Amino acid sequence: MATEKLAAVVRPEYGQHLQQWMAERNLLVHDEALLARLANGADAFFLVTAWRIYQEYGGDKLLNNCPRCGRLARTPRARQCRHCGHRWYEASA
Repeated sequence: MATEKLAAVVRPEYGQHLQQWMAERNLLVHDEALLARLANGADAFFLVTAWRIYQEYGGDKLLNNCPRCGRLARTPRARQCRHCGHRWYEASA
């Protein structure tokens, strides 16, 4: 993301100064494997990473859908829907 932000700088001399500043503080990525995954852009990287986490850590167990409206709750342990207000923690008590 830092590389994309550097590329978006309008005046090149500011971009070079910022890149030098980040390099001095070891804030730039040098890992070739990570850079290869970022080759298709940040959005593609985030989608691939989200899918990998979903697959590695249980997939559907991470998702918590409201039994009434079926929409996604805020967290895997939430028991109240932020969309329709349905509460399903009362039923299990």
